[in-house]
Amino acid sequence: MLKNLLSSLLVSLLFCLPLLAQDAAVSGRVTSSDDGTGLPGVSVQVKGTTRGTTTDANGNYRVTVPADGRLVFSFIGFNRQEVAVGNQTTLNVSLKSDASNLTEVVVIGYGSQSKKTLTGAVSSVAGEVIANKPVQSFDQGLQGRAAGVNIITPNGVLNNAPVIRIRGVSSISGSSSPLIVIDGLPINSGNVSSGGFTVNNPLGDINPNDIESLEILKDAGATAIYGSRAAAGVILITTKKGKEGRAQVSYDGWVGATQPFRLFNMLNAQEFITIKNEAARNAGQPDQFFPSMNPDGSMVDTDWYDYIYRTGFQQNHNININGGTKDTRYAFSVGYTNQEGMIKKNDFSRATARMNISHQLNKAIRLGSNVTLANSFNRAPNTGTTGAFSTGGLGRLPLVLAPNVAPYNADGSYNINRASNNLGLGRNLIGPGGYYNPLPDLDLSKFTSENNHIIGSVFADVNLAKGLLFRTSYGIDRTTVEDIDFRNSVHGEGGTNGGQAFNIYSNIKLWNFQNYLTYDFGFGKNSFQTVVGTEQQKFTYDSWGGARQGLSDPFFTTYQGNFTTNNPPAGNFQTQTGLSSYYARLTYDFDKKYLLNLNFRRDGYSAYAPGNKWGNFAGGSAGWRVSEENFWK
Repeated sequence: MLKNLLSSLLVSLLFCLPLLAQDAAVSGRVTSSDDGTGLPGVSVQVKGTTRGTTTDANGNYRVTVPADGRLVFSFIGFNRQEVAVGNQTTLNVSLKSDASNLTEVVVIGYGSQSKKTLTGAVSSVAGEVIANKPVQSFDQGLQGRAAGVNIITPNGVLNNAPVIRIRGVSSISGSSSPLIVIDGLPINSGNVSSGGFTVNNPLGDINPNDIESLEILKDAGATAIYGSRAAAGVILITTKKGKEGRAQVSYDGWVGATQPFRLFNMLNAQEFITIKNEAARNAGQPDQFFPSMNPDGSMVDTDWYDYIYRTGFQQNHNININGGTKDTRYAFSVGYTNQEGMIKKNDFSRATARMNISHQLNKAIRLGSNVTLANSFNRAPNTGTTGAFSTGGLGRLPLVLAPNVAPYNADGSYNINRASNNLGLGRNLIGPGGYYNPLPDLDLSKFTSENNHIIGSVFADVNLAKGLLFRTSYGIDRTTVEDIDFRNSVHGEGGTNGGQAFNIYSNIKLWNFQNYLTYDFGFGKNSFQTVVGTEQQKFTYDSWGGARQGLSDPFFTTYQGNFTTNNPPAGNFQTQTGLSSYYARLTYDFDKKYLLNLNFRRDGYSAYAPGNKWGNFAGGSAGWRVSEENFWK
C-alpha cells in the first residue's frame, strides 16, 4: 500500500514539474518611497531579456516572467532596483529617490542641461543597457526601456526597421519616425532597400556597442528646437569618447541562438485529410483529399515548419581602445556581428570601425572629429516590405500548405505543378491555389541588400569670452546600397516568365552645416543659458537599375547572365531637398526652484510650394521644484 502511494505521489510530482517551469504573470504597483504615490512610466524589465513593460498612470504594471526570473525597475531620478520574483504573483516595489542622479547632465538639442533644471520630457537610456542585446540595431533594443516610447517590430526578419512611436504622427517629410541625431548630426533613417524584397534598416549600420547614451525628446518643450523634423520626437545618440589616461584595450562579445517561439500546432496528414473531406461532404461534394505514400510505403506527413524555419546561430565581437592626454583624447573601435534568422536563408552581418578624436589646440580652441564606417549585408527570401505579404512570403506558408503533400518527388525533383506554377497536389484533387513550393525559392533564388555607410563630422569649439562658446560643425551621412533580386526559372515568382533578375543601386547623401553660439551667465540667484544658431542641410537620393527576364541558361543566377528580354529600367528614382533653419533657446532658473525653457525655430524646406516654404515652430515648458521649498523639507 505504502509502495503504491509513494509511486502515485512520484508520478504526480513529475507531472507538476513542467508546470513549475512555466512563465507566470506578475503584477503590482511601483511607488515612491518619499510619499507612497504611484510612479507612472517606470521601466519594468525582465532581466536578461527584451521582455518588459512600463507602469500606467497609477504606477500599476503587469508582465509575464519565467519562474526563475528577476525584474529590474528603473526610473529617472530614482535608484534602480532588482527583485527576484520566485513564486510571487503580486510584487509591489518602492523606489528611493536618487539625489546624485539629479546632478547628471542630459544631452538636449544643441547643448546639454543638468537634470535638476530640466523641464522638458526627456528619457535617458545608458548605452550599456543595449550594448550586448541580441538585436541588429539600437532602436530594436529600446523596447521597454523608456516611458512613452513604443517600439513595434513588424516581424522576425533580421534588421527589419521597427516602428518607433514617441509622439505625433508625421514630420515635415511625411515620416512618422522620430528624428535620429548622432553626435549632433541628423541622419537618414527608414528602410533603404529600393526593391523592397529584402529589409534594410540603415540604423543597423550603427554598432550598439559604440553608444554611450541615448536621450529621447518627447514633448514640444524638448523637441521644438528641432522644428519641422521633430513632430514625431527626437532620439539623440552620444557615442563613446576618449578619456584622459593610459590606453585601455577591451573586448566584449556574445554568442547565442534564435528559434521560432509559440508556433501554431498544425494538423498531421491524417487529421488534415479527415477534416478536409468532412468539410467537402458537408458541402455535398465527394472526398477530395487522399494520402500519398513515400517510396518506403509510409504515409507522406510533411511538417512544413522543418523546411522553412530553423535554429539560427549568432555571434557578436567588439574591440575598443580608449585613452588620451590632457589635451588630446581618442577612442577607436571595431566590431563584427553575424546573425542567422529563424527563417532559412535569412542572415545579417555587419562590420564597423569607428574613430573619435578631440584636441585642445589652445585655451580658446578645441577641435574634434567623429567617423563611423560600416558594411552591412542583409539576406532574406522575399520577406521585405513588398514580399512579406505576397504569395511567396515564406513566413506563412507552413500554415497553408497541405501536410499530405511531399516537398520532393520520388526521384528527388521538386514537387511542383508547372502548368499552374503551384505546389504539386499529390493525390489530392484540389489544393490551396496560389502557393508555391518554398524549396526552389530557398535553394535557387536570391534576395540581398548590401550597404556601405559612412557617418562623419568635424567640429571646432571656440571660447570667445567667459561663458560664451561658438561651435561650428560639418557632417555627412552617405550610404550606397546594392539590391539584388534573382528569381529562378524553375518555379515560383520567376517560374511563369522563365526567371527574372533585378539589380538596383542607390546613392543616398546628406550633408549638414551648423553654427551656433551658447552663452551661460547669471547674477544673484538667477541663471540663464541662451542658444542662437543656424543650420543648413541638403539631402539627395539617387537610384537606378535594370530588370531582365527569360533566363536562357539556368547556370547563371545573376543579372549579368544570359536573358532573352531586357525590361524597362527598374528602380529609377531621384529626389533632392534642402533645409535652411534659424533657431534660439532660452533657459532660466531662479534659485534652482523656478524653471523656464523657451524654444523657437524657423525652417525653410525646398520641397514645399513657393509661398509655403517657411514655417515657425515654438515650444516652452516651466517647472517648480517644490522639493526645494522650505515648507517641503
